[in-house]
Amino acid sequence: MKKITLCAVMAFGAVFFTNVNAQQVENEDGVTINVTTTVDPVVNNVQERGALIYDNGPHFNVPGNPNISLLQNTALGTNTLGSGVSGDFTCADDVTLTATYDVASIDLYAYQTGAPTAPASINFVALQVWDGDPSAGGSVIWGDLTTDLLENIEWSNTYRESETTPGTGRAIFRVTATTSGLQLAPGTYWLDWQYAGDAAFSGPWQPPVSELDVPPNGNGLQSNLGTYSPSLDTGTGDQLAYPFQMYGTEVLGVDDNTLSTQVSVSPNPAVNTVTISNRSNLNLSTVEIYNIEGKLLQNVNVDGSATTLDISALASGIYMVKISSEQGSTTKKLIKR
Repeated sequence: MKKITLCAVMAFGAVFFTNVNAQQVENEDGVTINVTTTVDPVVNNVQERGALIYDNGPHFNVPGNPNISLLQNTALGTNTLGSGVSGDFTCADDVTLTATYDVASIDLYAYQTGAPTAPASINFVALQVWDGDPSAGGSVIWGDLTTDLLENIEWSNTYRESETTPGTGRAIFRVTATTSGLQLAPGTYWLDWQYAGDAAFSGPWQPPVSELDVPPNGNGLQSNLGTYSPSLDTGTGDQLAYPFQMYGTEVLGVDDNTLSTQVSVSPNPAVNTVTISNRSNLNLSTVEIYNIEGKLLQNVNVDGSATTLDISALASGIYMVKISSEQGSTTKKLIKR
C-alpha cells in the first residue's frame, strides 16, 4: 500500500510523497508545497560551447508563440506535471555516447509554479555524472550536488499546462549548467541534477519529455535522500524521461584523427544508400549508425576499405555514423532525406 502525505494547500496543482518509489511530483489534481531557498541574480554569461552532442527529447509538444508542454490528462490519462528536484530530491536520466567528448555545458529545464517569466526565480543547479545506473550500483565519476554550476537561465518561451487547466502559471526555464573539465569516453552514463529557487513559489519542478499523443516511455529516475527509484507518471504508471541537451566537442586521438581525415561518407545528405570509403585503403571493421539520442540502429561488419549501407528504412533526420578500424574509430554526421 502506498502512503501518501498531503502538504501545504495552495491553488496550483498537487504534491504526493510515495514511500514505495520515493517520488515527489506535482500532479494535475491538487496542491503544491514550497521549498526554502534564497534568490541570486540571473546569470547570462553563456560561453562558447561547441556542437550539440546529445538530445534526450523535447520539453514541449505543441509549438507556437509561446510553446506549450501539454499534459494530456484527458487524452492519455497522464497526471504528472513535474517531478520534485530540490531539497531532498534529484532527477536522473541516461545518455549514450558513441565517441569521446569534452562536454562544455548541458541545458536542463525547470519551472516554479506561479513564478513570472522574468526575473528568473530559479537560481541554482548542481549536477553529477554516474558511470552506471545509480539505482543499480553505479558510481559518481564527476561533479556533486553542492557546487553551483549555473551558467545561464532564460525563459524557454514555453508553459507547462494540462488539457483541463490551461494557463501561464508554469513558465519553463532553460537552465544551462557549465561542465568545464568533463570528458566522457564512449559509453552510457547517467546525469543526476538538482535545482533551488525562490521560496515564494512552489518547486522547482522538473517537467518530463513531452511528445504529443505519445505516452511516457522513458527510464528517468528520482532520488529521495540518495535512494533512486523509477520516476513514474502518477496517472498511467509509465516511466518518465527528462529533457536535456549536451554540448561540446569531439576528442580525436592521433589514430582517430588519421581515420577521420581519410574516411568519407557519401552522398551526404543521402536518401536510400550511403557509401563508407577511405582514400588510404584502411582496413575498416564495423560501421554503426546511431540516432541523435544515442540509440544504435544499424551495426554492419565490414571486411575491407569500403561498404555501402541501405538506409532507406531510416526516417528523415540527423544520424551519427561510427566507423571503426584497426587504427581506431571516428564518428561522422549523416543527414537522411
